[in-house]
Amino acid sequence: MTIKLFRAEDARSWLQDGASGQQWDLLFQRCPWASPFQSRAFAATWYSIYAERYEPLIVTQVATDGELIGLLLLAIEKKNNALVGAGTHHAEYQVWLSRSEAGNEFILAALGHLQLAFPTAELYFKYLPPDTPLKWIKSDRLRGSHLDLQPYRRPLLRIRDGRAIAESLKKKSNKSRLNRLKQVGDLRFEQITDPSLFAAMFDEIIAYTDLRQGAVHDILPFRIDALKKPFHLALMQHPELVHVTVMKVGEVLVSAHFGICSSDEVTLWLFAHSPFQALHSPGKFHLLLLGEMLATQGIKTFDLTPGGDPWKERFATDHDHVHTLRVVFDSGSSQIKKRKAQQRLESLAKRGFQFIGIAPHQVRSLIGKLRRVSPVSIPKKLLRKVWEKTEFRVYVYDPEDVKKLPHPQLMSRDDLSALIAFSPMADYQTQQGFFERALQQLESEQHCYSLTENDCLVHYGWLGLRQQKAKLSEVGQEYIFDEPENAVLYDFFTHPQARGRGLYQQALYQILHDVAELPDIKRIYIMVLADNAPSRHVIEKVGFTYESSLFRQKRLGKTITWSTKSL
Repeated sequence: MTIKLFRAEDARSWLQDGASGQQWDLLFQRCPWASPFQSRAFAATWYSIYAERYEPLIVTQVATDGELIGLLLLAIEKKNNALVGAGTHHAEYQVWLSRSEAGNEFILAALGHLQLAFPTAELYFKYLPPDTPLKWIKSDRLRGSHLDLQPYRRPLLRIRDGRAIAESLKKKSNKSRLNRLKQVGDLRFEQITDPSLFAAMFDEIIAYTDLRQGAVHDILPFRIDALKKPFHLALMQHPELVHVTVMKVGEVLVSAHFGICSSDEVTLWLFAHSPFQALHSPGKFHLLLLGEMLATQGIKTFDLTPGGDPWKERFATDHDHVHTLRVVFDSGSSQIKKRKAQQRLESLAKRGFQFIGIAPHQVRSLIGKLRRVSPVSIPKKLLRKVWEKTEFRVYVYDPEDVKKLPHPQLMSRDDLSALIAFSPMADYQTQQGFFERALQQLESEQHCYSLTENDCLVHYGWLGLRQQKAKLSEVGQEYIFDEPENAVLYDFFTHPQARGRGLYQQALYQILHDVAELPDIKRIYIMVLADNAPSRHVIEKVGFTYESSLFRQKRLGKTITWSTKSL
């Protein structure tokens, strides 16, 4: 048996060789622990799309008769020469392929060759599927290396005959919500196999994905990775590998799932749903309808993937275990020492913040704000903590007076791609905070008006309808609206480089006209800090009438609040 390591052009030649591809397919079919992420359809597509960023690195083991009996698919990241598994984070499972009886022996031999070629490198496998052979880890053949194996609980939805899922859909609460969704328009749930049809709706799916990921994880997957979209589109050329479903209400896309599949299992991969129909739980019904569909297609398991997300546990009917594995060839390397020191520091910091009741995302938010604070402004901000008087002014507009105003149409309404173009520009802004707030407001059926220029969000403002009250953190009070049939304009911001062009005024004109077209709105409100002279000037110029003020005063730790609103 012969072990070979192919890299750069040799690896590319191996990938393009038809005979090698056939042997790869055969080994994949025979390997009991193989996942679809090691299939030729997935890995070769990734190597092709991400060729500009990663150099292929392939380790093979061939028997004396020429049969491929072991395969480890890796790559070298060009920007830092790091070793990575093929697919990187796109591959939910990363593992070697081999004959069942050679699973331990092959990986030991493969890692031994890698250790000689890359003596100071490290390699991370996320995640090793169940049944992956792990006895080799106790071997002493990788002397000088450090191996770290960590178990993770994996939630699974066992489809079986689909009866349990069908019964769940028949529950009174689910039927009621589903019927409300159907009242919005004709409900359609369908599998998409046509690549061109998928491409036509993919930008909308991307917008749903990036907004939610920005709010939950402070990352915009497609925005930061220009190759992610073409990678998905290329995978659509392999119908045996992907399982794509969408749910529509009328012609409006409300949810989508892009799964990676094998013969009897589908793995959760890309799951997106619209914030505009959040009150009807489109994500929940997509997964239930998907389970119902999978039952008819002979799929036995829907892999919800590890990660500890609470919503996954609500759908899981079973669990098993997978593992992560980190291999560092130089166990005395500075990499391990640095990582251990960082882990100790992070653990200590986490316990400290938990003790004082601060969540990790709040820490990240605070750090982001501090980076944008000018040192000159710090004394003034500190003074405001102990000595300050703040006034929040409330203005109103009569919808009957709107018709006399100009009617520009400069702003987009509820444009997710515009929101995703946001970047923090003020010291109170953070990326995650903005997306989290935007997602919450869209899900509660509020509307955003925005303008982008050169892929940058230069202006935005919000419209809420039929609000009962408004929380005004600036003065520590709530404002109760007398008229329930109202519209509230709030949270406007213009990019510093776009100020002085009248964008705020044009946005107010456009929103006022949109509100005036609604038959039951009787009062339109807008609120502003009294010391924000430019905004007050625009509000008064547009024609809003001052109604009342709310105040907060701080004097050496003592805070009092009051309002001029008549009761």
